[in-house]
Amino acid sequence: MSHHIFDDEEHTVKYRLHRSGYPKKVFEHIIDYYFNGKITDEKIPLTLDVGCGNGQATVDLSP
Repeated sequence: MSHHIFDDEEHTVKYRLHRSGYPKKVFEHIIDYYFNGKITDEKIPLTLDVGCGNGQATVDLSP
């Protein structure tokens, strides 16, 4: 028996509204790690959000 709870648009909307996002500090840490501690305005060529679920973190990582 399988359940497809995210096939229903109403459930998906409720999930997005009530799922908290990640603090900005998390993304600052990811970017800081990428540049090995240096501060630069260089653009990151590619990011990959593995196991992205509904993609909320992916949006925060995009330019």
